[in-house]
Amino acid sequence: MVKRGSELVRTGLTISKHAAERIAEHGVTEKMIQIALTKGKKFWDPKNKTVNFVLEKGFASGQSLIVAKNPVTGTIATVIKGNRVIRPRFVLLE
Repeated sequence: MVKRGSELVRTGLTISKHAAERIAEHGVTEKMIQIALTKGKKFWDPKNKTVNFVLEKGFASGQSLIVAKNPVTGTIATVIKGNRVIRPRFVLLE
């Protein structure tokens, strides 16, 4: 992992400082992020202006994973792990 300003760059993924903190807090791996980005349902979050990739029940515990990506910069903005993570404001893109 290489630190560049307020961003962390890791094998092709640009991860914000906030996202890096959430990744460490939730114990999410880079592989989990890649799976969410390729197999997760895509939602637009109008509040945060991010595209959220939701991997429902992606963990053995039954919890889901959201990887929020800035559509302009491609930076991973945050990572959320939990139950019932899809909010009513989310707009399905697929």
